Amino acid sequence: MSALAMEQPITAGGIMLAREDALPSAPVVDLFRKSFPRHPVSRLDDAVAGAFLQTFAQTDALFVAHDPATNRDVGFLVGGATATLDRLRVAFIRAHAMRIAAASAKNNSLMRMLLPRLRPAKSFRAARYAETQLRFIAVAPEARGLGVGRQLVEKFEASLDHQPGYHTWTMMGSRGAARFYEALGFERDITFGEHVRLCKTLR
Repeated sequence: MSALAMEQPITAGGIMLAREDALPSAPVVDLFRKSFPRHPVSRLDDAVAGAFLQTFAQTDALFVAHDPATNRDVGFLVGGATATLDRLRVAFIRAHAMRIAAASAKNNSLMRMLLPRLRPAKSFRAARYAETQLRFIAVAPEARGLGVGRQLVEKFEASLDHQPGYHTWTMMGSRGAARFYEALGFERDITFGEHVRLCKTLR
C-alpha cells in the first residue's frame, strides 16, 4: 500500500472492534509477527497466530485499524482488564497445547508460554493502574506517522469505563516506542529486566 492512500488520517469509523467470529486478517497476523518477533506465538504457524489474536476479540479487547481507501488493515491494539487478558492467554495455551508442545521441541523459547508470567514488584503507581493494560499495539510501516497509533489508543481509552488509568510495557532500548507513549501522556513507572512499565492517568 502506498503512503498516498493514507495521506489523510483514518476517520473515526476506520478504527473498529475485531469480529469474534472471524480470524484476524493476514496483514494483522503478519504485522504481529514482525512487530513482536520475540513473542513465542510469532514462531507458530499463521493459523495458530491468528487464533491467538482472535482469542482477545472474545471480550472486545482487539481493536483493528482499517484503511477504507485501500480496504486493508494497517494496525491493531490488544488491551483490556489485565486479569481478563491473562485468562484468555491461559485459555489459548490450553486449546493449542499440543501444537505449542510440538513446536517447543524445536524451539525451547516457546516453553516460556507455558510458564507463569513474572510479576515485578509493585509500585505506588502500578497499584492504581494494574487492573487495565495495553498489551500489544502495532502499525504497519507505511501507515506510521499518520495518526493511526494515536487513534487506536484513543479508541481503546474510550472503551474503558471509570478506570483511573492503565499501564503498558515496552523494551528499554525502544526509543521510538518510548517517544510514542510519552507523547500520548504516559509516564515511566519502573524498570524490570530489559522492560519499562509506563502508566497513563485518565481521570
